[in-house]
Amino acid sequence: MTRGLGIVGAAFVVALALTPRSTTAAARSTSSELAGADYACVQGLQISADLQQSLVFQPSGTGISFGSAISTTGSSFNSIMLQPGIYQIHLSGELSGNTPQIIGLLNGVAAIWDTFVPSRTGSGANEVIVGGDRLVSVATPNTILKFNPSLNMTTAPCELVITKLQ
Repeated sequence: MTRGLGIVGAAFVVALALTPRSTTAAARSTSSELAGADYACVQGLQISADLQQSLVFQPSGTGISFGSAISTTGSSFNSIMLQPGIYQIHLSGELSGNTPQIIGLLNGVAAIWDTFVPSRTGSGANEVIVGGDRLVSVATPNTILKFNPSLNMTTAPCELVITKLQ
């Protein structure tokens, strides 16, 4: 047997909907704001793994960037600041020189991007095409993201897309 809410039940639902929410609930909805950014590697740079140098990025040709949870400083940069949330980080491109792994560092915690493939030139040596996505959780405000190679390298075309999912 089913029953409707009736007048008292409907009044309760309306009153509940009109009740002000706490500041904690408001803060949660702000922290779950979506954000995204598209960056490109600055090409032709000599990056030294020995000196723990990081890849250098610049805004990509698309110019897509939205939300406030992902930020950088300057027209080219080697670090990206992230605010708390869950992120999908996509790095893709080609590397020249040695075949390093690219190590993404979030306040010292590492995620590695690498894919070894047979050489397209027929030399028999492997080449690295960087590619893939990582899901990361950022709990601390102003967390710094950097990408360091495991070997000395020269930067080639690459793209970095960061999307804050929640």
